[in-house]
Amino acid sequence: MKHVLDQEFAPEYYFEKICEYPHGSYHEKPLSDYLVEFAKEHGFRYKQ
Repeated sequence: MKHVLDQEFAPEYYFEKICEYPHGSYHEKPLSDYLVEFAKEHGFRYKQ
């Protein structure tokens, strides 16, 4: 896969974004909120 969301596929970018949010056991809410916002912005379905 070379393109994701009409952008050049850069797994490093998404890995770094995910790492910006603390997501240890039982503390996943900030990361979950980020992913929900990402889904909303791109018209994806989601369930939190």
